[in-house]
Amino acid sequence: MLNRKTLLKQSLALVIVATVLVGRQGLAGDFPEAAELPAHRGLVNPLHRIGEDPVTDPEAWPEQREYLKTLLAHYLYGTMPAKPESVAWTVQQTRQAVDQQAILEHVQMTIQRNGTTASVRVGVLRPDRPGSFPVIIKNDRFLFDAEGLSDDEARWVDRRPEVIEQQAFADRQAVQRGYVLVKFIRDDVATDAPERRDEGVLGLYPDYQDWGVIAAWAWAYQPLIDALVDQPYVDREKIVVTGHSRGGKAALCAGIYDDRIAITAPNSSGAGGTASWRFFDPDRPQQRLTDHQQRHAHWWTPRLMTFVGQEDRLPMDAHTLRAAVAPRMLINTHARHDWWANPYGTALAHLAAQPIFEWLGAEDHQVLHWRDGGHAQNEADWQALFDFCDSVFFQKAVEEAFAINPHPDQYRFDTSLFLYRASTGLPISPYDFPYGYPFPDYPLAGASHPRQSSDYMRREPRPRDVKRLGQYALRLIQTDRSQEALRYTSEYLQEHPGRHDQEMLFMKTLAHTQLGDLDAAARTMQQAIRQTDLPPERFLAGPRRLFEPLAEHEAFRQLLEDYRHRLVHGPMLGSMTDHSVRVWVRTAVEMPVRVAISRSSDMTDPLVFGPIESRAEDDYTAQVPVTGLQPHTQYHYAVLLGDDGAEVRADHQQFRTFPARNQPATFRVAFGGGAGYDGTDRERMWDTIAATDPAAVLLMGDNVYIDDPESPDQQRYCYYQRQSQPEFARLIGSRSIAAIWDDHDFAMDDSWGGPEIDVPYWKPMVWDIFRQNFVNPYYGGGVQQPGVWFDFRIGDVHFLLLDGRYYRTDPGRFGGPGVERPTMLGPHQLAWLKQTLAESDATFKVLVSPVPWSLDAKPGQGGLDTWRGFQEEREEIFDLVAQQNIAGVVLISADRHRSDAWKIPRDIGYDLYEFSSSHLTNIHTHAIMDGCLFGYNKTNSFGLLTFDTQTEPPSVTYQIIDVDGQQQGELKLPLSQLQP
Repeated sequence: MLNRKTLLKQSLALVIVATVLVGRQGLAGDFPEAAELPAHRGLVNPLHRIGEDPVTDPEAWPEQREYLKTLLAHYLYGTMPAKPESVAWTVQQTRQAVDQQAILEHVQMTIQRNGTTASVRVGVLRPDRPGSFPVIIKNDRFLFDAEGLSDDEARWVDRRPEVIEQQAFADRQAVQRGYVLVKFIRDDVATDAPERRDEGVLGLYPDYQDWGVIAAWAWAYQPLIDALVDQPYVDREKIVVTGHSRGGKAALCAGIYDDRIAITAPNSSGAGGTASWRFFDPDRPQQRLTDHQQRHAHWWTPRLMTFVGQEDRLPMDAHTLRAAVAPRMLINTHARHDWWANPYGTALAHLAAQPIFEWLGAEDHQVLHWRDGGHAQNEADWQALFDFCDSVFFQKAVEEAFAINPHPDQYRFDTSLFLYRASTGLPISPYDFPYGYPFPDYPLAGASHPRQSSDYMRREPRPRDVKRLGQYALRLIQTDRSQEALRYTSEYLQEHPGRHDQEMLFMKTLAHTQLGDLDAAARTMQQAIRQTDLPPERFLAGPRRLFEPLAEHEAFRQLLEDYRHRLVHGPMLGSMTDHSVRVWVRTAVEMPVRVAISRSSDMTDPLVFGPIESRAEDDYTAQVPVTGLQPHTQYHYAVLLGDDGAEVRADHQQFRTFPARNQPATFRVAFGGGAGYDGTDRERMWDTIAATDPAAVLLMGDNVYIDDPESPDQQRYCYYQRQSQPEFARLIGSRSIAAIWDDHDFAMDDSWGGPEIDVPYWKPMVWDIFRQNFVNPYYGGGVQQPGVWFDFRIGDVHFLLLDGRYYRTDPGRFGGPGVERPTMLGPHQLAWLKQTLAESDATFKVLVSPVPWSLDAKPGQGGLDTWRGFQEEREEIFDLVAQQNIAGVVLISADRHRSDAWKIPRDIGYDLYEFSSSHLTNIHTHAIMDGCLFGYNKTNSFGLLTFDTQTEPPSVTYQIIDVDGQQQGELKLPLSQLQP
């Protein structure tokens, strides 16, 4: 490994010094508005440009840095002026300091433009001995000390004892080690108050209206460095900038834009500095963008505030700022307990920027130093800074090792947030690996690597295991056994003609493709479309990476061309309210998507919303927000594709908005789970549900049967099967869909995810794919606390949908001892549920669980997969209902392949009622259990809830409806039965 001195020279040689000396700095460019940018679950790759492929050659990094500087100027800092016309450096006072070992100068730096000046007070502390020394420059609110100053000047000295001690320590260290220490008063540069923008350098440049105070403070480093490099005591190749808190933000900005700076050293700089805007410890108070909007908007360009409420559209974050310094040096000092400055987001941003430093051969040019304590730049911070500078400038060994994680016993970092694509030369995402990605095996039973006994894809399924036939063939293809897959599909088609020709021909096409026989693949594809009515969009949906070779064939190119003006999947409605809805689609290629809305069936006088771009990174999906609608009103809509607005319309593309929020209403909601796809006429279930005219449909888990959490191809394949069915398309295009998952679409049978966010590694990946295929209002706690729990309202009914898998711990389901006090929800979701339920003012509150609440719903050891395995947590929820007198609580659930009703007696409060249904399209059936009020399992069925809060007393009615639309059971509950 090269030493730091050699790396430093290489770094400075690699940088192009362009904007710092000539022309405007950080010129705000022509970039999209916030709403036009894509949303990102994770952090945006610093090697990307908006709408372009990433940079792959390190030699192109200087040009990419210039792009990042322009990007940051546009969205964060604003455009900074060029070098000032003239700068005067006037030494006003000189005296001995630090026990006669140093010289302290008080200097006035005067900046002039167009005959107007602004003066900045500067303090220079330098060793009183010959030589040129490295210089550390800090923006600050105060000067060094008050000795020899007038009373007016002395007020700019911080007299707090702890600050005096910290400054004295820094002074002694600088003199003893051989450094020049410089401080300038940043309020002279720009006053930290929005109403005083006409002062300081902001007043010198009234024609620069979009730069904020942080950028102004950072800009001041430039003329200061110009003056300092002419001083004989300054080594111009060893310039360091630092600052604390908001001053740290300014120091980081200076390090980005002035390439003469060798080491950038922000201290506890928080959001807008080295800590993420988006990711933080959810248990601690955080400085979010909304706080900056309310208190510190003048720090930034006004464009930054357009991201409030849509921070996931930010095209940059703290890791981008860090990367923009590379390959020069960056040391970030921080306090472990400085919660407001976001230790978690600081460490995450460091990790996310590190691949850029490594890519540039500068892996040890970014370091992070933690100390105990709170918000300050104290002795430990200065010690770390001087030690690092000594190691860089003088090749001295550093005694204290730098660390990344401030709380290794608490924090785990979701690396999928910044695992950039292989094409960048950076670490590869799990998405890019076929089955068998070499991650460690975690002892989480059903959530570990699939076990031989329950892995449906590692052994050839029986002919009647129709849900698994295609998955098994896909597994063969994924594991380089395409010839075996071709044999398997051909033999099945011969031995079982007409049974499942669609899936077998689909997989046979894929096998031919992977074997390179593209003519045979094209013939088989056309056979599947023409002879079995397989929806053609199945081949466009994919898995696309496996069909990629076929894209060169004329037959496939023609199919793709046909679908440039057609949807692959959708539209699907979701996130509906009384005044809005989101429309989801999947397209054949990336393209802009708009939605036209009209009260008239002939689409007269439409309102058009969008465009939203469908993107490959979102699996070619787009969600178009439609707003400004009227409550409980019928609308018709069309989807407009591409720049030419090709119209996609169908008779079912109409919907009715929800009744007015918090107002009495009468409406229906359909619900159920257990929707395995088998390609039979069971798919008519979706038309049966639509015929009952529900306001919303709740898909409550096992919506598809994947059972392979490590394979994105398998997961997407299962979603594509269902979404390509016309019956399902008619339902989701006309009713608002809300979805949670259960074991078979999260991991495997009766599995649990464990308490970590990213252990096993595939959890965030499965979550991403789920989000790409549904349109919920939100997903758990977002990227920092992934999950699928959420809530929404229809009229005065409140639905709270739960995630029973992501954070579930071992209840002893597979015969082991289990953990002490297992949890199904995890602490964050449980806290959310209790707070949301306690604060709800709705007439009815519906708790939606993927598994049964009743303890007798599933017998034997397997019953521990239901709430029977989590009775303490269940009681905590039920006790909350009783103790806080929460009326109108209704329980619904899924998982068991039947529909039934249960009464749960309670010693306090009131008896609870549970309505359960999970036999939408599955073949397999579970028995009716003793103790239920009634049940049905003869054919497929779903649950139908009718809420009537317009009459007295308000009521909810549960009906079991079979696949033919016949009622198979009913129970009506007045609100009076659901009260203490």
